[in-house]
Amino acid sequence: MGKAVFVGAVLAIVLAAVLGVGAYFYMRVLGGGMDARRQDCVVLILESPAEDGATIAALISLVADGQMLDVSPDTTATIPGTSKNRVRDAFVFGGTAAVARALRQGQVRGPTAYVGVPAAVWRRAVDASGGVTVNMPQKVTVFNGAELVTIPVGRQKLTSTQVAAVLNGQAYLSPAEGTALRHELAVQVAAALVGSGPAADSLKTDLSEASLLVWIQDQLAAAAVVQ
Repeated sequence: MGKAVFVGAVLAIVLAAVLGVGAYFYMRVLGGGMDARRQDCVVLILESPAEDGATIAALISLVADGQMLDVSPDTTATIPGTSKNRVRDAFVFGGTAAVARALRQGQVRGPTAYVGVPAAVWRRAVDASGGVTVNMPQKVTVFNGAELVTIPVGRQKLTSTQVAAVLNGQAYLSPAEGTALRHELAVQVAAALVGSGPAADSLKTDLSEASLLVWIQDQLAAAAVVQ
């Protein structure tokens, strides 16, 4: 009788282990399917230091339908518990996740997931790709925390340091100029990121690691086509 009880206990343990492993893989598959659906509209946020040194959401784009859709940092959005009402202001209340929440409640198509790119990551990718080419509508001079950086008018190739300066100087441009310039930057920086293949753990996201890598090589690569 004791042996039968022992064998039964062993079988129960084995069965529990099998069921546990099965449940684990089922949840992984289920979670992967949910992540796949959430990749349809992702907000991509490039972090960068402002002129005062504080990290901000310097460039915000929705990656959807094979396109990079510009989101002005001044887009009106609701930020619960605060008197702030611009998307850019959400960053200090929770980083990229807070920006995504604000956009879901704002006046633009709400993202289903977010990917934040720290300054060190996108700057390394941009410089490794040889820089980005933009058409500056007017001269911009900004302080980068160490020196004044001036970007002249006209078509030119920018280093990551100059891109950061342009992002800080976008407030001096007209809305139309800012939209056009941000789009040029977003597409080319995204292309540099795709080419550099950043490590998943270097990015800030609510996607699983596997889904993030698929998103980069699939949706982001499709949207980051330089015209």
